[in-house]
Amino acid sequence: MIRALLNWDEKASKNTFALLSVFGAVTFLFWFFYWICPPDVRLFTDDADSYIHYGPTRTIGYPVVLSLVKLLTGGYGAIPSVQLTALCASVFAAALALSRFFKSFALGVILILTILSLSEIVKFCFEIYTESLGVSLLLLLAATFLFYMKNSSKWPLFLIGLLVGLLILLRPSSYALLGSVFVLFLFYTPKIIDVFKLFIPPLAICLLIGAGVNYGHHGFFSTQSFMGHNLFGKMAFVVKDAMQSTDLIEAEIIQKMAARMAPLQAELDQITSLKLYYILSTPLYDKLRFFLLEKKFKPDIPELSEHRDLDGFYKNVALRIIAQNPVSYLKDVMIHYGAMWFIWDLITPGEKELLVSWIDHLKDTDAFKQIEQDYSWYKFREKGEVTIFLIRAFLYFCFCLSFIFIGRGLWCFVKRKQLSEIWGMGLFLSASIHLTYFSTALFQAGYPRYSMFMWPYLFMMFLAFMGIGFDSFRKEKISD
Repeated sequence: MIRALLNWDEKASKNTFALLSVFGAVTFLFWFFYWICPPDVRLFTDDADSYIHYGPTRTIGYPVVLSLVKLLTGGYGAIPSVQLTALCASVFAAALALSRFFKSFALGVILILTILSLSEIVKFCFEIYTESLGVSLLLLLAATFLFYMKNSSKWPLFLIGLLVGLLILLRPSSYALLGSVFVLFLFYTPKIIDVFKLFIPPLAICLLIGAGVNYGHHGFFSTQSFMGHNLFGKMAFVVKDAMQSTDLIEAEIIQKMAARMAPLQAELDQITSLKLYYILSTPLYDKLRFFLLEKKFKPDIPELSEHRDLDGFYKNVALRIIAQNPVSYLKDVMIHYGAMWFIWDLITPGEKELLVSWIDHLKDTDAFKQIEQDYSWYKFREKGEVTIFLIRAFLYFCFCLSFIFIGRGLWCFVKRKQLSEIWGMGLFLSASIHLTYFSTALFQAGYPRYSMFMWPYLFMMFLAFMGIGFDSFRKEKISD
């Protein structure tokens, strides 16, 4: 029975008409459903204005897309249709590539059903956030790698370079993907001349365009200008009273940060649950950057308003603090890295009661009143214990699975053995997830929507594991 199903599954994956018709029909049905029954979210998010007006804190990729939509349609109302169509098209392409790669019709269908059924991903299509187009480009990148590893053609290198460049212009955290691309090149090494002729040019052109536009608009030659501000926010849980700097302005702002953050840190240090600590402490990341810095620190330090490179100044301050307290910084990084892997803002009814009691306590303290933090905006993501258990079980399994792929890759590299394509795809997906989550945690708070950005790769990694199982079973049957 199982043998017959696997044989049918393999034959169906080779039938181009069946793949195109079934995958196309299923994808279209999802597209049509969301078009007539969109999720209940706001199109114009808190970040929308900075994207629309090419804010200096934003990379230029998404603002350009918004401008093109407005130019062609006369407004921003078509953004959901554009983003939903892009997502469905990229899921369709990834499903086709996955089915052909693993010789499995079922895996392609599962990929479509999984990604397009997940409301947390689909809702991004109806909001002005970079996540939706970012997910679409990630899926196209994975599909291109599947084609590259299965075929001798060198031209996918050009598309890989272009997609990575576009992802970086869309989301700066996508610089991490260069690491996973490099890892794959170690095992499926193209000729150096092909890398320089095909992969690097589109990547370099994207980066130069992004830096050039920012230089023309804002006077700095870089794809983004907010790393220092982001890193400054991370210092909310690292800065201490004893820290010093030889620069007088740096020393002053460090002391102001320490004085403001000490009572907040003291309150939060009483929380023993890492999940609750993450939920209650994460808002202080933005409080330090936007409330304390803009309203409390800047008016008292006129030199900040006159500084030519504020982002660079904040980066120097942050690095100065990290150098004096690396342990607390690494602890904060690992908390947010873990929160993105295991979705720590999902809470059970029992955890909600404890969280509410902590919120009631904190909002009445003088320290939290002074920064106007009462958590009234917080939306409780409460689920049943069974539901959360199943979600976390899947995430823990994927976390362990990722290290199996990485370990297999390291073993083949050390032993100088060839890594099969199916294991290579799992390695690429695993490295991409880890590097993206870790690079995000290094510079920013690990908000839940940042983790959802990589969930399609989580599903593909799990399906790669299933594909390896199918392949092994087929080989056993042939051997028998």
